[in-house]
Amino acid sequence: MVHRPDNNKHEKTEITPLNRPKGKEGVRSLIVIPAYQPNQVLVNLIQSLVTQKNVDILVIDDGSSDSSRDYFLKIERIPQVVLLRHQINQGKGQALKTAIEYFLLSCPDNCVGIVTADADGQHAVADILNMVKQQIKHPHNLVIGIRTFDKTVPYRSRFGNQLTCYLFKFFFGKMLMDTQSGLRAIPRNFLPELLTIPSRGYEFELEMLIKAIRQNIQIKEIPINTIYQDKNKHSHFNPLIDSLKIYFIFIRFLANSILSALIDYIVFALFIFQTQNMLLSLCMARLVASSLNFSFSRSLVFKSKNKVISQGSKYILLLVFLMVTSYGCMSFLVTVLGMNVFISKIIVEGSLFLASFAVQNIFIFRRGAI
Repeated sequence: MVHRPDNNKHEKTEITPLNRPKGKEGVRSLIVIPAYQPNQVLVNLIQSLVTQKNVDILVIDDGSSDSSRDYFLKIERIPQVVLLRHQINQGKGQALKTAIEYFLLSCPDNCVGIVTADADGQHAVADILNMVKQQIKHPHNLVIGIRTFDKTVPYRSRFGNQLTCYLFKFFFGKMLMDTQSGLRAIPRNFLPELLTIPSRGYEFELEMLIKAIRQNIQIKEIPINTIYQDKNKHSHFNPLIDSLKIYFIFIRFLANSILSALIDYIVFALFIFQTQNMLLSLCMARLVASSLNFSFSRSLVFKSKNKVISQGSKYILLLVFLMVTSYGCMSFLVTVLGMNVFISKIIVEGSLFLASFAVQNIFIFRRGAI
């Protein structure tokens, strides 16, 4: 057994490495299973997995109560299994980061990465082992096991996954069929980057996908069995709190654009009252708001490492296009239809808002971000 103290305490961590000779046993994978309040299902799963010769198993006890002690004692006695413990429950994301730290410190070079699986029986043994094969076959890809969300799947799970997939497509330009799947093969070279993600809960898995896209890591999807035992009542996913944390990731990307739109409108109103010149007011408002938007988008939202000149030139082209379009549309609404100038600005800018954000995400800041 390996004791893992609470990460918030400055205690020395004792690590027991896997005694696997480098280069002598062929390519291997480390199966990682975060566990909170597990039952006999986890024990049975591990007993089935340890029969394989090219895998080791790491279980993270994420601060489970004494009611799960007997199950962890059984797991501890199984060969090929390492058990790490959190003193308190810290969340699935933190459990995965603990496993990543262990891997980077202890696993030899012939271990190509980790395969993550859930502890509640949602992943079939055959699918987990197939994921290991996929990782050995594609050692530099992030492989995701995708479930089939038909009518047999609980509605809350089906709706939540579909909504997240469409939002992910809109924000990051890639359609993934199962953004919340816990069965993943993560390549070794990608693991250090995941330690920089601040999230500690279920939202960590979504952040992982975002970072993979930013790093140009190829994402490969393979179908897996869809298993919901007893309507997934043993899952520790909180439909309200954990869903809000996941969707807050998307809100974070919109917040900068919303703030910029408010600044744009305020500056426009100040200048229109002073000058009564719509073109001048529109230009000054867009200049101030866009300068802030570009700075925040580059450094805080997309965290891009690309050259400022390259991104700046693309952004200026977008800015000029939006200004010309806005002025043309507003002029038509005000002079031809007699609409109030402030109402016309709300209508025009609202129509261009989502299109502007999508262009920034896909064509300006996306590549080279972290």
